Amino acid sequence: VLAVKGSRMAVSDVGVGVQFVRTALLGAVMNVYINTKSMKDRGKAGELNREAEELVRTGTEAADRIYGVVLAGLRG
Repeated sequence: VLAVKGSRMAVSDVGVGVQFVRTALLGAVMNVYINTKSMKDRGKAGELNREAEELVRTGTEAADRIYGVVLAGLRG
């Protein structure tokens, strides 16, 4: 919403912010994997890994989409 309706002077901040969120998501999934790797309940570990993978997929798709909108707006 901010990328489309926000101040034109601050739209680059939205692009930077969305890249921070994307990076944080990718970093967080590494913490999930390192912890699920040592879980005794392999079924639960797999469930948590799949959930994390889905969050990464949807989160990075959204981040890339928003970044594209911001970039297109900046380029004019």
